[in-house]
Amino acid sequence: EKLIQTLIELKDRGTNENGLCYLPEGKEYYEHLVRANTGSPKTVKELQQAVERKRNLDMDALHKLLAENPDLIKADDSKIVATEPEAILNHLLTAMEKDFYPAADSSYELNYIHKSLEDTLAPAFYLTAPIDDISHNVIYLNQKSQYQGIQLFTTLAHEGFPGHLYQNVMERSCGLEPIRSLFGSSGYVEGWATYVEMQSYYYADVEQDVSAFLQKNQSALLSLYAPADMGIHYDGWTLRDTIDFFASYQIADKATIQQIYQLIVEEPAHYLKYYIGYLEFLNLKEYAKEKFKEDYSDYKFHAALMEMGNAP
Repeated sequence: EKLIQTLIELKDRGTNENGLCYLPEGKEYYEHLVRANTGSPKTVKELQQAVERKRNLDMDALHKLLAENPDLIKADDSKIVATEPEAILNHLLTAMEKDFYPAADSSYELNYIHKSLEDTLAPAFYLTAPIDDISHNVIYLNQKSQYQGIQLFTTLAHEGFPGHLYQNVMERSCGLEPIRSLFGSSGYVEGWATYVEMQSYYYADVEQDVSAFLQKNQSALLSLYAPADMGIHYDGWTLRDTIDFFASYQIADKATIQQIYQLIVEEPAHYLKYYIGYLEFLNLKEYAKEKFKEDYSDYKFHAALMEMGNAP
């Protein structure tokens, strides 16, 4: 009741409908928020350059794939054998074995969120296990999202195996003290889940060129949210600027872009946790390849990350 009353009193008193940079010291605050949310030491300008560089690489890869096989533009993911959530998670557990250490505990519950929350919750989420019962792992799905095919497959990889559920179970089984759960970075957690989500495209029962096309396309699409976030809150993009940015990538639904703009205004640096975290894991992989040299393997890299745990 107090919250309702306070919100009523505050209603219509806002003075800024745009990004943080329009508020006093908002730009400086955003810089701190970016570092806290992503765990990355890079400046906002450096992050903008890194995002653009990765998007260009993905776009180049897409053009090359299409030049070799124009039919990929009609890429079909209907051949995926595992279509039900439980079957997908079981398939992922088997498919990931060549690249990831076997899960210490693969038990989980799969629930659907209550209808009263369908309009306001994400398409799916992993409910972090209690520190005194790491076997109690729960994944929630939002039926209203109507995810299916490759979209459901990669979402469950993000939330389950080898995503959040796997990461949480493995870090605890490696002997990390429970207090470490207080000191991690959300950019590390969501970056890992986005990184393995991209890898999961290659675990689906579709041709490798189809997997590559779908993965590069998704990576390029995700890369558009990060510059929009930094543009709105750091560079002062208006809704018009944001519409023009998305239009340059042939995304022209103004109602959808307005919704994206509002979501980014409401939650500064939220999208950066996912995409910047993902880029930093790709950087770590390159670092590992330099260190391990001929002894490098994805399996060793992923095992080292689990033993290290969620880095502050």
